[in-house]
Formats: sequence, C-alpha cells, structure tokens
Amino acid sequence: MNQIKFYRNIQTPYKKSLIYTRLGYEKTNTRLESGKKKEIDKWITEAEVLCKVDIIFWMVEITNIEKNAIILENSERIVSSSLSALLQHSNEAVLMAATSGPRITDEIKQLQQ
Repeated sequence: MNQIKFYRNIQTPYKKSLIYTRLGYEKTNTRLESGKKKEIDKWITEAEVLCKVDIIFWMVEITNIEKNAIILENSERIVSSSLSALLQHSNEAVLMAATSGPRITDEIKQLQQ
C-alpha cells in the first residue's frame, strides 16, 4: 500500500503545570521556594532540549481477519483476538511507533554515575 514514513524531531507541546502536578505539586496546597521553582524550571527546559520525538508509521492493507489474528498485505500475521475484534470491519490499519530516542536515557545514565 504505502511506504513507511518517518517524521523526525517532532516538537511535543506540554503544559508545565501538568509536570508540576505529576511531581506532586498541588497549586492550592503546595508552596515552592523561589529557588527550588527556578531549579525545577531549569530541569524541565533541559529535558525539553533532550526530547526530540521521532515517529514512524505505515498504512497497511488488511487482507483477512480471523478470530484471533489479522493478516496484512505482506502476509504478516498479527495474532491478537482483541485487535482482530477492533478491526473486524476495517480494510486497512495504521502501524505506528514513537520514540524520544536514546538522548534522554543516556543523560539519565550519565547523571546517575
């Protein structure tokens, strides 16, 4: 059907407030000292520089759907009863993956040494 497509260095929008919430900060109940907030903001900015998302996707024709599997155009078989049920009335699917690459994990390893 279509070729595999790559999109590199996708900017990922985010809300800084959601990061603070994930860290346990509650706007109405938690106080952060000015210096600590600046430090956290600096870390968020550093992480943003490291986070360059790559996406790969492929539109693929579904040639057959069985009870526990779907068969793709290249005769690849994906065994999954739930995926088969989800795609039971479909004639194509999108296979997709995303990664922020090794930069973040490499940085974490370096900081832990």
